Parts: sequence; C-alpha cells; structure tokens
Amino acid sequence: MSHFSDEEEQSLFKELASKPYGDQAKLFLNTFWSHKLLSLGEDANNREKIWELAGHFCKCDKKLGEKGSSLDEFEAHQFLEKAVGAMTVADMRVELAKIDLDSDRRMSLLEFLMFHYEIPDAAQLVRWVASGSESQREVLKAVQAQTTKAYGALKSCLDFATASKEEAKKATDAAKTSAEAAELSEKAAIDLGLATAEMERQEKAKRDALAIEELKANDATLSTVKRNKAIAQVAILKAEDSQPLRTARITSGAAERKAKKAAKIARTAEAAAKEAAKAAEKAAHLAEMSAEEADNEVAMLTDKLEEAKALTLGKTDGAPSGTLWWLEREFEDSLQYMGPKQKQKALAAKDKSKRKSGSFNTNVTTTKGQSFNATSEDKNKTYAS
Repeated sequence: MSHFSDEEEQSLFKELASKPYGDQAKLFLNTFWSHKLLSLGEDANNREKIWELAGHFCKCDKKLGEKGSSLDEFEAHQFLEKAVGAMTVADMRVELAKIDLDSDRRMSLLEFLMFHYEIPDAAQLVRWVASGSESQREVLKAVQAQTTKAYGALKSCLDFATASKEEAKKATDAAKTSAEAAELSEKAAIDLGLATAEMERQEKAKRDALAIEELKANDATLSTVKRNKAIAQVAILKAEDSQPLRTARITSGAAERKAKKAAKIARTAEAAAKEAAKAAEKAAHLAEMSAEEADNEVAMLTDKLEEAKALTLGKTDGAPSGTLWWLEREFEDSLQYMGPKQKQKALAAKDKSKRKSGSFNTNVTTTKGQSFNATSEDKNKTYAS
C-alpha cells in the first residue's frame, strides 16, 4: 500500500477517517462503486461485507458506538481477532502498523477497508468528489438527515411499544392481585359470619338454659329440693364462662380482624389495579401516536430517497451510488424492527414514492445484487429495495 503523495493528502485522509463509521463506509462504497479494482456496484457480497464490518466496528467501539470513528489498540485487537482470527498482541501490533495509515495508533474503518481489500493507493478516497449540482447534493443531505430522523422515530416507537407491553402486563398482574384480594376478603367475611353465628348459637343456648332454670327456681309448684337445685344451677350458669364460648369469642375476634385486614388489602389492590389500567391505557396511546409518527417519518424518508435516486440516473463517476445503496440498506434493516402492519405501511410508502419519483421505471440494484427493470408488469408489485 503506497503512502500519500504529500502531507495535505494525508491530512485530508485523517479528516475523512475521523468521520462516523457509517460515513466512512459510504465514502469507500462511493469511491470504489465502479472502480476497476473492486467495482462494488456489481459485487453484492462485498457490499454486504462492508455493511457487516461497519456494524462490527460500532460494536467494538464501547464508548461511542456508531458515532465513533476509530478503535483504540485494545478494541482493534478484539476486532481483528473476530475478523482475521486469534492473534497475539505482538502479531496484532504488526498488523495494526500495516493498517494505521495516519500513524495515530488507532484503526479507522477506512484504514481497515483499504488494508482488507489491498487497495494500493489510499489517496483515491481523498480524490473522490461527488458529482451533481448543489441542489442535488442538498437533496442527498436531506435524505441522510431524514434517515436519522426516521431511525430515531422508529427507536422511540419500539421503546413506547415495549413500555406499553410492560404496562399492560402490570395492569394484568394488578387486576389478578385485586381479584385475589377480593376473594380473600370474601372468604374472610364468610369466616367471620360463621364464627359470629357459632358464638351467637352458644350464647343463645346459655340464655335459654338460664331462663329455664330461673323459671324452675321461681316455680312454687315445685318441691323445695327442686327449687333449690334450680337456684344453684342459675348461680352456676351466671358465674360460668365456659371454654366453648370463650373459644367462639376468640375465633370471632380473629375472624373480624382477618376480615378487616383482607378488606383493606382488597381496597388497596383495587386502587392499584385502577392506576395500572390508566397507566396501560396511556402507554398504549403513546405507543399508537409514536407508531403513527414513525410511519410518517418513514414515508418522508422513502420520498426523499427515491427523489435522490431519480436525480442520479445515468451518472457514473462521482455519483453517490454507494451512499444511496447504504441508505437503502438502512431502510431494509429498519424493517426488522417493525411490526407486520408497520412494515406493510413502510413498503407501501416506498412503492408510492417510487411511482411518484419515477425511479420505479429504472434499473434497480437490490442489496442482494439482483438487477431488474421495473416494467409495466411490475407496476403493481412492492419491492423492499
């Protein structure tokens, strides 16, 4: 791999290598889209490989992730072990020395791609200039800004959907707890009723026995012996606090306390269930609103993307074909985070945008490298480019 022709080229390369990983990947794709050494426009496998390598860089960059631009020595070692295979620290430093074009002891994605694809002239990246008018470049810039916005909306949508599911589960659990508390309260009330009835039965039995003995004690027709016996029995009954009655009173008191506690728990559980239901309803509403917002942002993205594609038709050198492919690939990647309905809407929006911009009737290269012409027979089909 040759060195740069002068310090200015090396400085410009360092500036390009300081951009986020996605921007570095797009520059590499643009530069070598129709290049005789690589011709990425015709090589779907290597395009996908670059997409995956950029993703690995983002994962290895623990501090900045996708916003990062280069890996330190430790992170580079981890990446190279995955990309190249297990190696010692010494071996890694030898490899890194070959890759590190700007000698900053860090590894950018551009440096690795130049090394990986054995590109002899790194300055080609510096020399690449996008073609087209200022307005066309502004359109492409708007597409990339809209991509960021749509991705943010989709992430928020996913977060709100997750929160909605969690709140719905909380509401279900709270309703179950409330039902269990109500059942407990009902059982406690039944126990209290039985205990109270038993105590009243025993007290009534004692009152009835006392009344009978008092009648005998005051019955002049009875003999003195019988009256005295009844008088003694009255005294015993009045003084008696029998064990069965004490037990009934204890049971009744315990049942009363249990019933009050169960009723309190039931009231608390019911209130919690109502609050949980409100929270779940609110979360569901927010999820619905965020999904609608995400759908709108994705529809706007497809419009801008197809508009940008239409403006670059027929261009070769300097056309940002790599950037457009990358943006298409991001759109395709976003589909996996959508639910069936949202995915259907996104694909319908893309189909509509293609018809609106005229890019439906152009030669399209999908992420799998399959090229086809959208003829009149294709008009009623929906493609996830």
